[in-house]
Amino acid sequence: MKKLLILILTVLLMAGSFAGCGKQPDPEPVEEPDPEPVEEPDPGPDYEGIISSMTTEEKVAQLLMPAFRSYSSDGYSYSNVTVLPEDLAGLLGRRGFGGVILFAENAESTGQITRLIDQMQTANAGSTNPGQLLMGVDQEGGMIYRLATGTKFSGNMGLAATGDPSGARIAGEIIGKELKAVGFNFDLAPVLDVNNNPANPVINIRSFSDDPETVAAFGKAFMEGLHSGGVAASLKHFPGHGNTSTDSHTGFPVIEGTYEELAEAELIPFRACTDAGADAVMTAHIQYPGIETDTYTSVSSGRQVCLPATLSKTIITGVLRGEMGFKGVVITDAMNMDAIAANFSTMDAAKLALNAGVDLILMPVNVQDKSGIDKLEAYIRDVAAMVDAGTIDPAMVDAAVKRVLTMKYGLGILEPYDGSDIETRVRAAEELVGCEAHHQEEWEIAKNTLTIVKNEGGTLPINREGDRTVILVPRDSLVVSAKYAVSMLEQDGKVPSGSVSVVSYDGAYTWDMVNSVRDAHNVIIVTRTWSVNTLNPGTTDGVTSYNIDQVIKAAHQNNSRVIVLSCYLPYDAARYQAADAIGVCYGFGTMSEDPRVVDHKIDMTPNIPAALYMFFDGTDNPTGKLPVDIPAMYADGSFTGEVLYPRGYGLGWSE
Repeated sequence: MKKLLILILTVLLMAGSFAGCGKQPDPEPVEEPDPEPVEEPDPGPDYEGIISSMTTEEKVAQLLMPAFRSYSSDGYSYSNVTVLPEDLAGLLGRRGFGGVILFAENAESTGQITRLIDQMQTANAGSTNPGQLLMGVDQEGGMIYRLATGTKFSGNMGLAATGDPSGARIAGEIIGKELKAVGFNFDLAPVLDVNNNPANPVINIRSFSDDPETVAAFGKAFMEGLHSGGVAASLKHFPGHGNTSTDSHTGFPVIEGTYEELAEAELIPFRACTDAGADAVMTAHIQYPGIETDTYTSVSSGRQVCLPATLSKTIITGVLRGEMGFKGVVITDAMNMDAIAANFSTMDAAKLALNAGVDLILMPVNVQDKSGIDKLEAYIRDVAAMVDAGTIDPAMVDAAVKRVLTMKYGLGILEPYDGSDIETRVRAAEELVGCEAHHQEEWEIAKNTLTIVKNEGGTLPINREGDRTVILVPRDSLVVSAKYAVSMLEQDGKVPSGSVSVVSYDGAYTWDMVNSVRDAHNVIIVTRTWSVNTLNPGTTDGVTSYNIDQVIKAAHQNNSRVIVLSCYLPYDAARYQAADAIGVCYGFGTMSEDPRVVDHKIDMTPNIPAALYMFFDGTDNPTGKLPVDIPAMYADGSFTGEVLYPRGYGLGWSE
């Protein structure tokens, strides 16, 4: 035991000795990494300071977006505003408007519209406007397109027929880039109306679909494309313009239904896109008596009318801002449309709109001459007087101005306008807008829109040796579009030269139409149905449908095959069931020239040329599917109540 204790002590002494002789250096201090800088949220400008420094009239002007489509300095000879007149330059220099909306009348060429927008922004820079102008335009694509030299694409219903929202995003991005190149910063698109009424006279193919979820998916993709292209987007027409048979440009539509019913259909696309960061929402001039019960005595009829969505605090502040939580800009549809102008006094409409929660009043009065300028000046003064008197809530006005300025700040246009080197910007815009690469994207997407709903006996594709084909088009202006397709087919070796001819039946008599296809093996009839009322062959409106019936009958008697190509309302696909094959392309726009001749610098609505090309191309299988239900029809063009071709239906060549 004693020996064990001695051994332990010895070991401990030795350990202490080694520890003292071989002491390890202190470890190097570990440097703490610098903390990641915390990025402070951008507080933005001093909105309250800006707004408090503005007069009431300056605030009111900031909430207006007038249009200058045509102008006359003498009150007699009017011409399109393609160069800024001195009178309008003076108006922009005096009044700091929120923005200006331009139309097709203002856009003759890429260079011209770029210079016109520059002239407007330069004139505005001389005003007390705290920012630049919102330069707005209705650039939906397809049938609603203002930039004459731009890339149109197939329109919303055509995009949805592809089944792929990425095409809508590409269309939105290219449209956005072309708009920004010429100076626009605000596109009044996309249309989010659910086209659940086949008799709708104004939305129809401007809608993506009659299915809310489809509209939401494609509308969101288009909006994101616009944002990627560098412009703001406005959803329209809130809370939904699809389920009506009245055009608010010429009448005063009413849509029945409760809020709950709207929430299950019409509001779905709006909610999806406001949640995804929409910049603005455009209101509809439509009565919704199931939601808004306040009434107004119409100035023209003396009858009580419901306040439309545009003037409804229940809908704008209650539903859009409250229930849906939207914090962006609310813009009215044009206030000179009959739904408003024929039923409400100008001042009452302004008061109701601003008190309802509107931020931008679109086209408050017509400005076409000096008297129009005087009316707009008086409008500003009179609205400002109502604000000062408290008839219009000043707090609502201040909140609206802040939202407009916030949108401008997000676009980078709350800074002074730099108008230097305009010609460099013109050259860049001319290089980009309507360029060949953009048109190639447009062409490929257009081919994917073609939807085949009937193809008996392998009528399509047309590839029988020795066949002669006649294409009948409904307007003289569509001859170029059809001939463009034919020349492409000949160029690519799809058809022999001279085997396909094009004839317009614009205003033609039955006999002329029948005689024009007498020697054809294949007859392609392009139908342009703009209203279901035109499908009754027993009426004056239905004379064209009667003629088409006779052509189909005569062609079959000659053992010819008949193909119908529906190029506008797709519902006429149910009307011409006697045809051997039926295709739908959702757009009828024209071309003024062959785009290859003019280096692709013109607008080219691709729907008809791409569809006709596909009719002869057996190597490219059509993939388009109906984005709407096609109801069955009686012989008089009225609906039977049954669905003939359901949404999602579409045939390939082998089916």
